Amino acid sequence: MGLMTKKWFAITPIRTVASAAVLMAAMVAAPVARAQTATFTDGTQPVVVVSVASISKLTADVNHVTTLAGQPQFGGIFAMMTGMYAQGIDTSRPIGVLVPLAGGMPQPIVVLPTSDIRSILKRIETQTGLSTNSTTERWS
Repeated sequence: MGLMTKKWFAITPIRTVASAAVLMAAMVAAPVARAQTATFTDGTQPVVVVSVASISKLTADVNHVTTLAGQPQFGGIFAMMTGMYAQGIDTSRPIGVLVPLAGGMPQPIVVLPTSDIRSILKRIETQTGLSTNSTTERWS
């Protein structure tokens, strides 16, 4: 009995055009991304700035991809997990990460869209070992 194979990455005109469009978008977006720089109060600038889509958008994308892959239940699992861990976060706004160098070492800073940072810090208190009171004093 012969081995059946699927051509997952077959080159088609649609994929060629889509690849070209993605490449063009990356070439246009790269100078714009470099032009947007942030400066911290100590005068340093981040070496990496990442913006991630909102949790709602990411959940919709994961649901779409898992449905296309024939495994929609994985999209449901992802939605359930994000709902559990995203309590206190505004799921309609993007998340950001800034990575400045402090003494030559990367110091990542996560920017979460929330109106109540104390509830988020309280939930991660056991993982970080920081008390909510000492951490939120810096943000008050």
